[in-house]
Amino acid sequence: MNRRRALSLMELLISCALFSLLVALLTLAWIRGSRAWLSASAVTQRLSQMQALRHRIERELQESTAASLDTQSNPGILSFASPRGLRTNSQGDLYTRIAGTALPQWQRYSLYWWNPDTQSLYGREIPLPAGHPNRQIALPLPQVSNLFTASPQPLATYANPTADPPNTRLLADHVSLFQVIQEHYAVQFVAHVTDAGLNHPDRVFTLQSVSALRN
Repeated sequence: MNRRRALSLMELLISCALFSLLVALLTLAWIRGSRAWLSASAVTQRLSQMQALRHRIERELQESTAASLDTQSNPGILSFASPRGLRTNSQGDLYTRIAGTALPQWQRYSLYWWNPDTQSLYGREIPLPAGHPNRQIALPLPQVSNLFTASPQPLATYANPTADPPNTRLLADHVSLFQVIQEHYAVQFVAHVTDAGLNHPDRVFTLQSVSALRN
């Protein structure tokens, strides 16, 4: 009769150690794979978010006028007049014109700014009250009076993330650069989006755009 030899205690311990090592290696590979997938998913989401934001700014700039731009006060702040209403209104951001003409009637100022300390990009919509003279003649925001105070205010005054919460919002994070350059009747802005993941903490993606405005 053939009799199988039972495993010795030493062989059993070695088998358990090898099995534990295999489980540990598989677990480590799964953790690294999960981290890579989460990092790639987060980067894809940030890039999609910035792409949508870029298209939005491009559309608004093309509907604006160079007379309302102010890119000299701070290269990290972009402001311009818009003929569309506030997005928070029940009627939406409808394009409006001066009655009886094809000329735009300016409804608000769009403001975008970058905070280098938090690497965040914010947006704010500042409405022009009914009957305001700048509804027909657009000027740079720092030259506009009778908005929140009787006298004009510096552009940086409006770039406050805690001001006017319904019309101020965080648009993107992990933005390591947001720079605006005005060239006659065109505006170029450049944004750098960081990976901020475990695999490539120093990887940077660049988004840039050039938009022409009416004079």
